[in-house]
Amino acid sequence: MAEVVFSSWGGKVIDNRQGGEPEAAAFKLPGNYLDEGNVGAFMGWDGVIVLDKDVDIVTMAAEYMKRIQEKYCCAKCTPGKRGTRVMMDTLARILAGHGEESDLDTLTGLSDLLDNCKCTLCMTAARPILDTVKYFREDYLAFL
Repeated sequence: MAEVVFSSWGGKVIDNRQGGEPEAAAFKLPGNYLDEGNVGAFMGWDGVIVLDKDVDIVTMAAEYMKRIQEKYCCAKCTPGKRGTRVMMDTLARILAGHGEESDLDTLTGLSDLLDNCKCTLCMTAARPILDTVKYFREDYLAFL
């Protein structure tokens, strides 16, 4: 398994981006996925794990939220249906270079709305996005 560059998984932050003695992680991920190549990062209900320093975290966050909204959101409650949609649209706008710094506040604020969802999928969908905004803010600002 590759060395962890960054992780917020389970609320425990490991940040090896600045070099020095790397802190080890207590979880294991497969080295590749569906024979499509090496796993560079993983984003899910409990945070984000980055194994490759060259991963574009903003693009990853946008794709993650797009899949949550389009494939997995049950749309049985307004907070889940609308909240994930606004997050998806906001991330797409940032990725396209049309975002504003206030969009980062919008992403952060939507987590309160998603706390009112009926399903745990949408409740936890914002967690990795919030972590990337918090710990990779400069990456987002580079798109603005």
